[in-house]
Amino acid sequence: MSIYDVFIAHAGADGTPASALHAALKRRGLVPFVDRLDLLPGDPWDEVLPEALADSRVAVIFVGATTDKAWFQREEIALAIAHARNPAHRQRVIPVYLSGIVAATQMPYGLRRLNGLDWPALGGAEGVATEILRVFPKDAAALGPLGWAAPLEGGDTGPPTSAPVYLSSVDLTDVRCFPGAQTIPLSGRPGWFILAGKNGAGKT
Repeated sequence: MSIYDVFIAHAGADGTPASALHAALKRRGLVPFVDRLDLLPGDPWDEVLPEALADSRVAVIFVGATTDKAWFQREEIALAIAHARNPAHRQRVIPVYLSGIVAATQMPYGLRRLNGLDWPALGGAEGVATEILRVFPKDAAALGPLGWAAPLEGGDTGPPTSAPVYLSSVDLTDVRCFPGAQTIPLSGRPGWFILAGKNGAGKT
C-alpha cells in the first residue's frame, strides 16, 4: 500500500515552489513528500528518497531552468518512469512546467508523451494542486473527517487521519471498522478500496 499520495521531484533551485505545492496538497487532504520538508535529521537521503518515490501513488516532476543539470532529480525522473512502466506498480507521473510548457525536444526523459501542467497558466501552487487532486478518486474527496480502524487481533485504534487510506483487497481481511463501515472500490485500481465508516475513512 502506498504511504504517500504525491512525491515531488525538483531541482535544488526549485525548492520554493516545491514547498508551496507541498503545502497546497496538504490543504487538500493529500499526503505529499518533498525532501526539503520530509527528510528527518540523520536520514540517509540516498536510501529514503528512492523509497519514498516508490511508495507514492503519484510522482510530480518539476521541469525548470536547471532540471537538465540537476543530476539527482534526473535519477528520480528515470526511477519514476520505470515505476510507471512497471505493470505491477503503474505509478502516475505528472510533469509540471515551472516556466510554461516547453518544446518536446527540451522535455526530460520519458515525459514527452505525458500530459503536463503549466505552472504559470494555472496560477502557481494552488491551481496545480487542484489539478493533481483530479487524479484521485472523487469518493475520497467527499469523505470528510476520517474515522478509525484497527487490526482484528486487537490493539489501540489510531487517531483520525488527514487523508483517505487506500486498502488492497488483501488488507481487508485484517481490518475491522466501526459499525456502518463499508468499502468503496477505487476506479482504475482493481482490488483496491477506500475503507469508510460513519465518520469517513479509516486507517489500519
